[in-house]
Amino acid sequence: MELHSPIYLLFLLPAVSVAAFTRRPAGRLLLFLALSYCFYLSWSTVFILLLAGSSLVNFLMGRLLYRNRHPWVLFFGIAANILILLLARHAGAFLSGWFELPSVPGVLVPVGVSFYTFQALGSLIDIYRGFDRKPTLLEFLVFMAFWPVVLSGPICRLPEMLPQFREPLSAWNHAPEGIQRIVLGLFMKVVLADSLAQGVFNQGGVNQGFDQVQNWNPLDIVSLSLGYGLQLFFDFAGYSHIAIGSALLVGIRLRENFRSPFGATSPSDFWGRWHMSLSSWIRDYVFFPLATRRRSLGWRLLAVVVAMVVFGAWHGLTATFLLWGIYHGLVLAGQRMLSKNSPNSIRSAPALGWALTFVVINLGWILFRSGSLDQAGRMYAGLFSIGQPASLAAAFHLLVMVLFCGHLVLLFSTSQATNWIESERVRQIRRLASPAFFTAIFLMTLAWGEGESPFVYVQF
Repeated sequence: MELHSPIYLLFLLPAVSVAAFTRRPAGRLLLFLALSYCFYLSWSTVFILLLAGSSLVNFLMGRLLYRNRHPWVLFFGIAANILILLLARHAGAFLSGWFELPSVPGVLVPVGVSFYTFQALGSLIDIYRGFDRKPTLLEFLVFMAFWPVVLSGPICRLPEMLPQFREPLSAWNHAPEGIQRIVLGLFMKVVLADSLAQGVFNQGGVNQGFDQVQNWNPLDIVSLSLGYGLQLFFDFAGYSHIAIGSALLVGIRLRENFRSPFGATSPSDFWGRWHMSLSSWIRDYVFFPLATRRRSLGWRLLAVVVAMVVFGAWHGLTATFLLWGIYHGLVLAGQRMLSKNSPNSIRSAPALGWALTFVVINLGWILFRSGSLDQAGRMYAGLFSIGQPASLAAAFHLLVMVLFCGHLVLLFSTSQATNWIESERVRQIRRLASPAFFTAIFLMTLAWGEGESPFVYVQF
């Protein structure tokens, strides 16, 4: 059951209705747990045992940490989770001969294991650092399996979720925002992301360009790197909007996952805006503990690289993901050295910082999306293949440019007109126009949609 499928809406409506009339927190949590496990069962009847087992193991490890906050207890908990994650990532090939597993193309099983494992790791580290509000078993089971986030996040943290589990339901207060977020997410996924992936009228898009084409000219590669970055943004940000909106409808507010990443003026600024729940997790639980062990600049630069390698490895233990992590680690280390030696160099020229960040991030998408190092190498070499005819359809190049330019115009016009947008008159106009606007894009999404292509991050 995908979050953008019609069956999910049929699942969500009764779920929200029942939750709205279940006032007692314990009753709502029982409902959330039942809904979450039913939702996960729609993906796999086998790996729900892994989800439940991981939840129980981490609950017991957390209880042990409450009694004895010893580093070795935390180390054992971290090692157990990493072992579960590694075994789970490679269990599909073995179990597929014995059980019927999800058959969505390109999706690794068990789905969501990277997300809920990082949630579990974060909870153990938070308890070790002094978080003293003990979750009940029911609260922790819901924390690990909450259906809007169990497949692809946003990655939640126990200190943020636990108080909300214990508060009275306030779903109706957030219903308009939740519905708008879901509609916006559907539009971003179905209309924008899938158009980039498949091309206009399925004439060839990002998927064909990376998976089928063997020879590219510079225009092809620029369009593919930019198009994939946009596809990934619209796809994953769309998922995040639907997840956040779904949670709002049952009175839970999740972390934001994206904040205008294509407006970033430096690489560090970009990673503060992109997949924020994961990037902040890496910052708080990997980078800071490493960086604060020594004061030397060299050590801190090494900590940056290690943190980004963990970021890449989270997506998969392949050469392309690991090199992608190293690449961004070196970029961030270089930015820190430049900032230390010339602290005002980037701040004094934000347009230059934006352009350099844009180039650096898009060069990285080639490595991230390529199926092998050989393909990535050929694509980077293709940037200099002057005279090579284009292999991709002109309609795809035009689509990428239109969406990119349209997004930038919207992004920068909004940032420059913040005071005007937040004025009382404009707020009144927005309140009146919002129902018609979101109804229109919802109808457009229904008319546009053709099938159910999986969300990109479900495979991680």
